[in-house]
Amino acid sequence: QCFRQYLQENNITGWKVGSAGIATNDTPVDPKTTETLASLGIHTETYTPHQVTRELLDTHDAVIAMAQNHITFLEQEFGFKEALLFKVFAEGVNESIWDIEDDVPDHLTNRPAVEDKIERTVRYIHDKTPAVFSAVTERYYLFSDFVSGARTHRNGFPFITLYETPN
Repeated sequence: QCFRQYLQENNITGWKVGSAGIATNDTPVDPKTTETLASLGIHTETYTPHQVTRELLDTHDAVIAMAQNHITFLEQEFGFKEALLFKVFAEGVNESIWDIEDDVPDHLTNRPAVEDKIERTVRYIHDKTPAVFSAVTERYYLFSDFVSGARTHRNGFPFITLYETPN
């Protein structure tokens, strides 16, 4: 949702953003997540959790996982080895953003700690989304921008032709 908001606010078109988890159930999104997103101007009334599928993986150029166990799941379940961690794009570090149950040992009985974890995580993802966008465009679209005849890369770097043939 943060990525969608960033694209919309910056009038960036041509992107298809998907979101899925490695395990979903009929439990609605945690109210603290909805509250924190709303405080950032992101409304999730129409959001429905989805479970990741091979089709979803195959229809996206960049797959970003939050934690290493998510990447391991994608490799084991689907043979998919191209996912990278969010923090690789956000900060250039190979570190996980752990799930609540991994980060809050007493998550079943300590609601304040759960809410703190949710708020910190949502705000971190929101704040790092511009860096993630920049890193994704740099990594995945440099060549396609050049081939399309763009004068500059979408991050602003100029393309300078050194040699060109008629083809």
